[in-house]
Amino acid sequence: MPLQITQLSAGSYEGRVRIIDHQDVSVFFESQNCTVHKRGVTSQGLCTLSFFREQNAQHRFSTHNSEDHSLFFLPGGTDCDLHVRENASTVYFLLSQDALLDRLRVMQPAQWDIDPADVLVLNMLDRRPLHALADLLHSSRAFVHNQDVEQQNPQFGKVIVDQLVMTMKTVAGEWQQSGSIKLGRARVVVNRAIDFILEEFRQHRCPTVVDVCLALQISQRTLEYSFQALLQTTPVAYVRYLRLNQARRQLLNACKERDSVTAIAMHWHFLHLGKFAKDYYQMFGESPSATLRK
Repeated sequence: MPLQITQLSAGSYEGRVRIIDHQDVSVFFESQNCTVHKRGVTSQGLCTLSFFREQNAQHRFSTHNSEDHSLFFLPGGTDCDLHVRENASTVYFLLSQDALLDRLRVMQPAQWDIDPADVLVLNMLDRRPLHALADLLHSSRAFVHNQDVEQQNPQFGKVIVDQLVMTMKTVAGEWQQSGSIKLGRARVVVNRAIDFILEEFRQHRCPTVVDVCLALQISQRTLEYSFQALLQTTPVAYVRYLRLNQARRQLLNACKERDSVTAIAMHWHFLHLGKFAKDYYQMFGESPSATLRK
């Protein structure tokens, strides 16, 4: 399932990703200036280790709120659900889950006598070695000279994986396997609601709060609480964000000779074109027609 990204805060979105790609591990440095909600499913057999670089970050990873010492482990084949605040800077390592666990179970058999099936959070005693590793990689020749890492150094990926294992061993704290129960319940409701809303969109219908509550057989209060707890917004606002984001994607991929702002706005149930243009500009920092011309 491709990663679904919904922009939740106003502004012209700017996101940057820098990558070191190797057959043993890929390292991603990601930054963005707007608050987003990300949903998807990770690839089978590949796990992700990630952390937020800024201090006092107020992000959410599944049912876990991030803290300054958090390192997130996301197993392969699991749901990915993140609420990432504006001006976030994230580092994540994508690698073979079996290869990583084999090393960790030799180095720390007691701590890794588990079979991860969902997001784990390692509350690290000291995350400075992890930041040092990230700084070293970010300044490496792979970035500076855009080199083929695998061709230049076939052992590069193994060195990173082993360094990760040693870093986790040196500064390891305790794994937290279960997140907030309240966030867990809210996440179930919100994900079911979003899946229903997206399916309604595919059927060219724009669902109301009543439609969502009826489909999920839940009260409006439960729906409102769940969206507020998980994404700090309301269901009505989130549907509006989704429609604006979908309209923007369609405008960016439109055929200028065939498609029009009016037709795309109508497709996403914006019946008042003046209000649509105003809301669109406030959200993305440009007019719909400017997006269409890109």
